[in-house]
Amino acid sequence: MDLPSEKEWLACCGSAKFAQQMASAAPFSNYQQAVDAARDIWFNKVDVNGWLQAFAAHPAIGESPSKTVKSQTSAQWSKGEQSTALATATDATLQELYDWNARYRQKFGFVFLIFASGRSTPEILAEIKKRYHNRPIIEFELSAKEQMKITELRISKLFPANATVASTTKTPHNADVATKAGEDRISVIGGHLSTAKETPAPEPPRALTRTRPPITTHILDVARGAPASGIDVRLEMWAGRQSRPLFGEADSGLWKLEGLSSTDRDGRSGQLMSMVDALSPGIYRISFDTGKYNPEGFFPYVGIVFEVKESQKWEHFHAIKEKINDLKEIRKAKAEAKEDERAEREMARSRIEVAHEVRMAREAEAAMDYHVQKAAEKAAEHEKKYPPPGHAGLEQADDSLSVGSQGGSNSSGPASAGFNSSSAAALSDNYSSSAAAEPGHNKATYTDAPSTLAEEDAVYPQNNPQ
Repeated sequence: MDLPSEKEWLACCGSAKFAQQMASAAPFSNYQQAVDAARDIWFNKVDVNGWLQAFAAHPAIGESPSKTVKSQTSAQWSKGEQSTALATATDATLQELYDWNARYRQKFGFVFLIFASGRSTPEILAEIKKRYHNRPIIEFELSAKEQMKITELRISKLFPANATVASTTKTPHNADVATKAGEDRISVIGGHLSTAKETPAPEPPRALTRTRPPITTHILDVARGAPASGIDVRLEMWAGRQSRPLFGEADSGLWKLEGLSSTDRDGRSGQLMSMVDALSPGIYRISFDTGKYNPEGFFPYVGIVFEVKESQKWEHFHAIKEKINDLKEIRKAKAEAKEDERAEREMARSRIEVAHEVRMAREAEAAMDYHVQKAAEKAAEHEKKYPPPGHAGLEQADDSLSVGSQGGSNSSGPASAGFNSSSAAALSDNYSSSAAAEPGHNKATYTDAPSTLAEEDAVYPQNNPQ
């Protein structure tokens, strides 16, 4: 058998780096060895630009390859791989597929890629509508996986059944022969993605390539923030007569045990099933004995039921279970948060009350200062407006009394013992002369002092502005 050239590897996958790496890694003793090398090169050595280059080598689903395509062999293979889709298409579905291809390219920036061999147009339409809602990073990875499936199919066209490099008999090998052989086996290789009702021919023998079972699990205890170790895990497969368990009958005894294990200190379970490349399609149930892990927890056990479709049997399924340790702890945390919130509200209310009291005290102090100041101003104004009367007349009267007393002492007889009529007359004259000596004052000046402002106005009418 002649060794495939770099050009032929490029027809299998449109990445130039992939073709160069495969040509360098050759020769391969059989198909499976070539596929193993192709998977390693595609997923581990080809960069993002190489992936995009390979995607761009494909025509859009439902469209004919461009005449300017680099590899006519690849274009011919693409046409054969889409034969089922084209055979099941109508004018309406082709137009719808064309519209969705345009929407997909506008969103993700590359062509919608799917292993189309054996798939009808309605199936492809349903798939593109579903994948359109993916995030770009997810869709980029899915497209890379679909490219690998296409590459595996095309590699099989370079390796006729039972042919080896070590054979002494040389088998003529050219692109046309490989193309014809590949088109005859379109529904054979990659039949795990085909929904055709025909019974496929046996697939080429596949060497075991998995490094772990198809179904694994990992449990995290989010309450502790650490892996959950020591949890018993049980994997079962639905074995009832019906295609799937009905709602409400999931716990019936029609489940076939696949394997048992317990999680290690990293929260990972041991081997739950045999190490196989192709996982049997069907309904699976994986159960976690959370009640044993935490008897006071909310969940006595947790079960997850899922379906592996025919198109997914080569994939790996990893169930991550985030376990809540204890519902009581959640309630306790909520109660503590509520209590903290209440205490914060009380503290805020106390701060408001204290601030209010301080403000009221300051306002009262300011009011008191205001009233004291106003009272002082009023007293000063009153004193300025109504000054107290003078005492000069009283002093003169006192002097007159002293003179009269001395004159009486020089008289003999009873007149010297006290005031006589002449003394009283003299005193009266003195008062009159004192009043005359101080203009603006009358005799009432020397009466008892007025006790009120009204009396004062009556006594001093000349001081009243009215």
